[in-house]
Amino acid sequence: MLTCCEAARPDLINFDNLGRLIHADYNNATEIATLMDFAYLLCETFNAAVLIAAHPRKGNRLDGGPTISLKGNREKFFEECMGSSHFINSTGSLWGMERDGDETCLCLGAQRFDGFSESLTLIEMDESGWFQPLKSGQLALVLTSLKRKKAWNALPKGEFSYLEAEAAVKAGKIISNSSFNGLWRELDRHKLVVETVPKRYRRMGDDVSILGLGPE
Repeated sequence: MLTCCEAARPDLINFDNLGRLIHADYNNATEIATLMDFAYLLCETFNAAVLIAAHPRKGNRLDGGPTISLKGNREKFFEECMGSSHFINSTGSLWGMERDGDETCLCLGAQRFDGFSESLTLIEMDESGWFQPLKSGQLALVLTSLKRKKAWNALPKGEFSYLEAEAAVKAGKIISNSSFNGLWRELDRHKLVVETVPKRYRRMGDDVSILGLGPE
């Protein structure tokens, strides 16, 4: 393997799948640790990303139990992966993909960045075969709770700074500063807040408000 990588100098090394690498001995922590030591060795030696495919258990679908959906419960989806526990906790990040009819859900989680950081993006394939973010529908992926919806509605009208946005949300006692920081990062990543001039922003679709919030 090392000889092949030395010759190819790959940017990505893809192993498919986990079961074949550890001889289906999913619960053998020592076997998993040996595999991960080798994976990190490849990363460090060749400055390459290593991708190891693993599949979630299908029993919950076959025995009539509740279906675990990546879109509906991302953390549980990863926990259902074969050999989860030690394998999941040893990896640098978790990427999940699930196809449901014509829709594919993709979750790229930077597990070692801030504990378990995850967010979804709606994408579609363009005519050239490249995946691009959908221009609509991203707001629903970010505003996943009542507090986040209220925070979105509390953002100032027109232009505002980050501190002004934070103060507006804080005045309403909606979410904590740390929670707002996480929300802001997702809004920025999805281009739902747009920088008009340096450090001044405007809500995407300034007339868009989330109605029907319901009671506290």
